[in-house]
Amino acid sequence: MAAECLFYLTALLGRETVDRKPNPRIQEALPYYHRFWKTYGADSLYAAKVAVAGIPAMRKAGKIEEAMKRLQSVISEIAKTPDLPGLEEAIGSYTDEYLKDHSVRELQEHYLSGHGSPAQKALFRIAVIEAYENRPSGSLSQKDQDYAKAVIKTLFRELQQDFKLKDLNRFVLIKVGDHFRLEEKKPEIARRYYQEALNRRGQSRLFQAIMGLAEVNAEGTAEQKQKALPLLKRVANDSGDLADREKALVLIASLYFDLKDYEKAITTAKAYLNQKKFRRHRIECQLVLGQAYEASGEIDKALAAYLRIWAGSSKPSHLKHQATYHWMELLWKRNKKTGTKSDRQIAYERGYDFIKMTGQAIKKGSPQEKAQWQKIADLVKTYEASPDTKQIGE
Repeated sequence: MAAECLFYLTALLGRETVDRKPNPRIQEALPYYHRFWKTYGADSLYAAKVAVAGIPAMRKAGKIEEAMKRLQSVISEIAKTPDLPGLEEAIGSYTDEYLKDHSVRELQEHYLSGHGSPAQKALFRIAVIEAYENRPSGSLSQKDQDYAKAVIKTLFRELQQDFKLKDLNRFVLIKVGDHFRLEEKKPEIARRYYQEALNRRGQSRLFQAIMGLAEVNAEGTAEQKQKALPLLKRVANDSGDLADREKALVLIASLYFDLKDYEKAITTAKAYLNQKKFRRHRIECQLVLGQAYEASGEIDKALAAYLRIWAGSSKPSHLKHQATYHWMELLWKRNKKTGTKSDRQIAYERGYDFIKMTGQAIKKGSPQEKAQWQKIADLVKTYEASPDTKQIGE
């Protein structure tokens, strides 16, 4: 029987659950699992898949130690060939199973005290990092949380200082790049890892690497922002992940605004907002649209764009607060009269109502949300003191 068939039979019969219930046929997978190792062994391209697929049945049979040793040997074999598919997944499965019977600290000692290729050691460090990151912080003491943070930072430093870029696969390169970009705010270190990740063959995680490099460039000089645009357009056009495409498109609109190409910023923001399936960054994109209209001198359109953001919900959001602040300032600056009230009176009254409406919710807001909310409150006080407005309650 072919190796592929043995894998599929092991995976199909060896599932831990079927329809969310314990699989009654799980042990029927074992003959196919054992036959695979007897016939093909760790040299087969399916070795990692079979090693992982057989774990639930081997655990059920009380042979989990044997299965884990088998998976260990497969990991060691895969790690001998740089960028060979399956190493990341095999270590991930081994980690998940190990943590069912051991603590994260035991995993740390187990992984970091062993031998292996540089690629294998790097993935072991990422596995420990993710194990610490994935623990629910609410159940940990402050001492344990501080220890976890220190371990994570130390392991990322080791990955930077003790490993050559060529020894890291794309997954590890992106993880290290993300850490230095997002956590340590060191984009130039992150850039090296994203660029190296783009040099790897294959499509796996390719668009994550492109996005990482694009976001580094997007925070840089005008020249670097220009370099980010083709990267983001590639993601927006070619990525199979909807979230990636959404994020890329809103970043393109933001970059065009930063580069003062307001016409393209407006066109791109509209393209995003016209996609009904795009939902994650609608407020952010609407804000870019309003700012681009304002910078282009299209005041009425800018006011309408801002209004659509903050009129929709009283839930605290620094983007909603930015829109409210811009809307109030712009309406005050326009200073027309609509019906019986002037723009300035309307700006004051709407701002006053907004502060009253969100006063309780903002107490649970982030520091950024609270700071932006306070700017609106200060603006309301300034407008209230102006001779151009009539105080509410007078």
